[in-house]
Amino acid sequence: MNILIVIFLYTSVLIISEFAIRVFNTSKLTSRKISHVLGSLVSFSLPLLVSYQIAVVLGSLFFVVILYSKKKSLFKSIHDKKNQSYGEIFFPLGLILAGLFIWPVSVPAYQGACLILGLSDGLAGYLGYEWGRHKYNTFGGWKTYEGTIIFFASTLTILLAYCHAYSSFDSVFKIVSIVVAAFILTTAEGLLSRGFDNLLLPVLSGLLLIALL
Repeated sequence: MNILIVIFLYTSVLIISEFAIRVFNTSKLTSRKISHVLGSLVSFSLPLLVSYQIAVVLGSLFFVVILYSKKKSLFKSIHDKKNQSYGEIFFPLGLILAGLFIWPVSVPAYQGACLILGLSDGLAGYLGYEWGRHKYNTFGGWKTYEGTIIFFASTLTILLAYCHAYSSFDSVFKIVSIVVAAFILTTAEGLLSRGFDNLLLPVLSGLLLIALL
């Protein structure tokens, strides 16, 4: 039953994003970020429903579905040929890697990584593109300083919340470590474009959270 629930939730993410672009005529960016945020939140909830082995298998199946969709252009809401982004491909791959290497070590670290990928990266990508005015070049594209600031603020908030919930602020070194971790993740996100941040951030976020917690 829990496996069916997970399949339903991930399928619903695709349906909602398709509904947004086909019925409400949202932009490709909006529909992609809807699936980005919702997909990360579903991944966040997986430890409550299934084991990491089952999560990896289901994630692999959806990865195959997305690959086929990209080839056939089935789900137009998550594919953006204009910007030559591979984000929809790397998104499940990044979460699969986090499920394999982070979840067995620390469930909170895995869940925190999902939030950073979904909320920090999702908000930075959307708000930075829509309202950012100060651009800078990355490897293969461009981003905005406004989006990078949003990513840092969101990531720092998530790291502080997780350390408050699962650890403690028992020293100045711990607080400095949290800020440094947020800076490392922001730098990684800022340097990578065309969806490669979706591949790196879940594992890197998880590893830093394991060290902090």
